[in-house]
Amino acid sequence: MSEILPGGALRTQGDVNRTPDSWTLHQGDLTGRVVARWWGVGWILKALPLLTVILALVLLGTARFVSAWWRKPARLFLVPLAFAVCGLIYRPWVGLMLIDQTATTAGGVGRVVSTGILPVKAFALHAGDADTVHLVAGQVGQLPLVGGDSRGRIFVDGAIDLYGWWWVAIIVVCLLPIVYELVTMRADRGDGHGRHEGSDEDEYDTLESMGLA
Repeated sequence: MSEILPGGALRTQGDVNRTPDSWTLHQGDLTGRVVARWWGVGWILKALPLLTVILALVLLGTARFVSAWWRKPARLFLVPLAFAVCGLIYRPWVGLMLIDQTATTAGGVGRVVSTGILPVKAFALHAGDADTVHLVAGQVGQLPLVGGDSRGRIFVDGAIDLYGWWWVAIIVVCLLPIVYELVTMRADRGDGHGRHEGSDEDEYDTLESMGLA
């Protein structure tokens, strides 16, 4: 596909062709239907090679260079940091793409699609709040292209638009490392392995085994 025409028609062009095809495709020419949608999995697969390398370095590095006392806290800090670095590089959370635009007497109308995981609000800079469009992942909306700067240019931008359960989900994800630490700490104590290397109890056991205590 090389272009989306007004009305939704598609113009195609081969990879090695210098000019578009002589025909246009309409919605009635398209076949197929969506049978499954794995939300966010595409971004995970895209970041998986880099994420695997970083996590392997974290696990091997902490096992080799970090003492047993600090190993779990170091991993609880570095593993979320690895996910944050991948998110900074690939930017999967918020994305916006302008598909096409049509000129009108009021200025114009643009079709935008949300390409990120989180909800987003799209707006034209220098325009009012009434011209904002709220979109979820994969949703297409029409945005009035009004306003413009001193040179008549109109810029489209987007921002994160969280609400309701989205905030609850983000808080839960942020608390997962703390919950994991509390659960594993309780499990260690229940199994009798709650003592850390270098503690007073370990030192007493060593002296006792030597007949000095």
